[in-house]
Amino acid sequence: MLDCWSKRTPLLWGEPFNSGWPRILSRLRVNSLAISWEDILINSRRGARWKRSKQGEIVSKAIENLQHAFAKAMANRPRVGGFPYLAECLRRSGVTRNLWHLPSCQSLYLTHLGPVAMPGAPLAFGPVDVPIFDREALISALRTDQAGESPFPEFLAASWRAGVVSYDVDFATRTVAYYGSNGEVYIEEYPAVEVD
Repeated sequence: MLDCWSKRTPLLWGEPFNSGWPRILSRLRVNSLAISWEDILINSRRGARWKRSKQGEIVSKAIENLQHAFAKAMANRPRVGGFPYLAECLRRSGVTRNLWHLPSCQSLYLTHLGPVAMPGAPLAFGPVDVPIFDREALISALRTDQAGESPFPEFLAASWRAGVVSYDVDFATRTVAYYGSNGEVYIEEYPAVEVD
């Protein structure tokens, strides 16, 4: 009998078991990422759970949990000072850190259920010169965003123009560290808020 769990070979139910079941492919599509049956087995041993969404996609418990946290935060957060509310919703759902990379707008959420990558709409295409880190321009972008005067994509663009190449949100310490390409760093705390 074919041991399909220990090899990265196609899982063909009809062939090894000769039962006439339809051919099952060795790779599935999970939110635009390919995963193998071996990945599913490893994740199930780690405690992750996979299930089908309403749209028929296979999603992990980590993704589902993150989506619920975002939905709650977006439905209830205030227009002014909304980030601390979002951050608290994410922290309560088990997110420990959020890492952003600019200009690609790639975001990585580290959660108790496993890491989740979220690609975003890039701010630039092809090779680009990296702006020089400008602390004052970054602080201005932060204050504009905190006042509710700019949508999030505009905040990302303003941060990039201020020379930010990445930032790291630490939900345990309630801090955000913004990094420039030459090791520059600006760290800011955000206030604790209550979430219903």
